[in-house]
Amino acid sequence: MFDRASCDQIMKQINAENEKTFKAFQEAAYARSAEHVFDVIRKEIEQKEKDLDHEHEIIMSFTSFGHSVSMYVEAIKYKEPHFIFFYGLIDNKESVLIQHVSQLSFLITVERIQTEQRPPRRIGFGTV
Repeated sequence: MFDRASCDQIMKQINAENEKTFKAFQEAAYARSAEHVFDVIRKEIEQKEKDLDHEHEIIMSFTSFGHSVSMYVEAIKYKEPHFIFFYGLIDNKESVLIQHVSQLSFLITVERIQTEQRPPRRIGFGTV
């Protein structure tokens, strides 16, 4: 038979294990979330932009259905649970690309600004 102290000790161990399991589930869910993917993309682009001079900007290329599209991205946002939104210009037309986090694949390229009459584009970040 268990005494009160033994029962309390067992309950503390069970609670500690439950907390560890819950935290592991939270971390796994975050790793698959739009927020996490957004954070990774944001950090990479911010680092790349920090290294750019005033004559260069980032252009992103996306591939889908065997076709490649280049976009001057002006903003990247996310919406939980699984969507990333890219806002910018494709062939000088305002465009929005919506992608599921499991389908993201793109190329970040640095390009020289074609005209001296405007500052380089920098990418903004936020939520939808």
